[in-house]
Amino acid sequence: MKMKYADRKDWKRITEKSWRSFNRKGYYFHGWVSIFEIVKVKEPLTVNYNKRNLKLADEGYTWVQYFPKGESYTVTVMQNEEREVIQWYIDICLNHGVTEKDIPWYRDLYLDIIVFPNGTWCLVDEDELDAALKLGIITKKEFDYAYHVANKLINKLESHSLYLMENEPEIINKR
Repeated sequence: MKMKYADRKDWKRITEKSWRSFNRKGYYFHGWVSIFEIVKVKEPLTVNYNKRNLKLADEGYTWVQYFPKGESYTVTVMQNEEREVIQWYIDICLNHGVTEKDIPWYRDLYLDIIVFPNGTWCLVDEDELDAALKLGIITKKEFDYAYHVANKLINKLESHSLYLMENEPEIINKR
């Protein structure tokens, strides 16, 4: 199972960044927040979803990742240099926490949900989840749990009852 850290220190594409994290307790959200501002890149990150190219990382882009307390997922809000939301990326995870240096981490269960600003969504990386099970990286119980969490989130998306963080200006502008 992959351990991932919010500071993304091993991301070689990014040559200069600003990063910080803090605990937040608000009306809709309680947990850790990580703000990753991209200053310089070797090359932008562009991905193709349904025959549509989306640039997700470039100079001036910001990723804000939320680690909701007691949940088995994280939500990363990806914004362009104009602070417009490109997408919400929901990582299904076994659990998450914080290091002694206040760096949020999570145990990635491979399965992800991408939500676009127009409200459409897609489930991705099922092939990675299948491969992890076949290779013995995760158990059948963890495999089933990933789908359980994903289905719960999809039901909330479809009933418009999943609160997706919108990068409140007071969070982004905290310096």
